[in-house]
Amino acid sequence: EVHVEKQVIKEVQRVDNIPLCSYILGENIIFYADQNLIEVDGIKQNIQAQTSLLLELFINQKDNGYILKEDFIIDKLWPDHSGNDKRMHSAIGRLRLLLRKIDTSFSIINKNGTYQLIIPEKPPVK
Repeated sequence: EVHVEKQVIKEVQRVDNIPLCSYILGENIIFYADQNLIEVDGIKQNIQAQTSLLLELFINQKDNGYILKEDFIIDKLWPDHSGNDKRMHSAIGRLRLLLRKIDTSFSIINKNGTYQLIIPEKPPVK
């Protein structure tokens, strides 16, 4: 008879008290997408749901250089088809303002119908 031990696997959300959708954006910056929160130097601040969604859309395109097509942004932010270029540019503007307040080395550039999130490289640990 072989004795088999059952392992208990922790729920993903509860592992190390890190929520399900959190991203470390810098040495002292954590983005909690599922809570629409960003924490900088231990201070949490609420961010608009749409701004949070837009930031998460960019982060999810890491393998694609953090690039989003304009029509993709409009489709994701306004699934009811109420979005347009003006509303998208306003949403991008709000995200730019938020990022600039957090760390001036973050930016979003626009070229050829796409937007690209520029995340500063983490300095090497000394």
